[in-house]
Amino acid sequence: MDVITSEIATNARRYSASGQPGGGVWVVVLHAERRLRVEIQDDGGAVTVPKISDEMDETGRGLLIVAALTSAWGFWVGDDHERKVTVWFEMAEDGAHRGVVGGQVAGRVGGAGLSVGLEES
Repeated sequence: MDVITSEIATNARRYSASGQPGGGVWVVVLHAERRLRVEIQDDGGAVTVPKISDEMDETGRGLLIVAALTSAWGFWVGDDHERKVTVWFEMAEDGAHRGVVGGQVAGRVGGAGLSVGLEES
């Protein structure tokens, strides 16, 4: 969990107003039956949204790590003028994780952001 939280918080500081003087990153940890959810919010102002990098990109492998080590992850962007981004992930107590399939994240897109999780069969 520490590596994943660190990766997302580092991205928030690097790509948003969180990295500016006076900026901050907020972390919320929620525990529900058999899972842990962590939400990390930046200070807004980013010109991009979180994405899994393409195979040929020189940087941006961090969210591949997030995808491989969590049971679900996603993000949403505030619809106000600040455009604060909240990235969240969940970890199952049994250690189950979704992983990466063929270089792509197995999941589904929906809502105001991206939400990926375990495929139900």
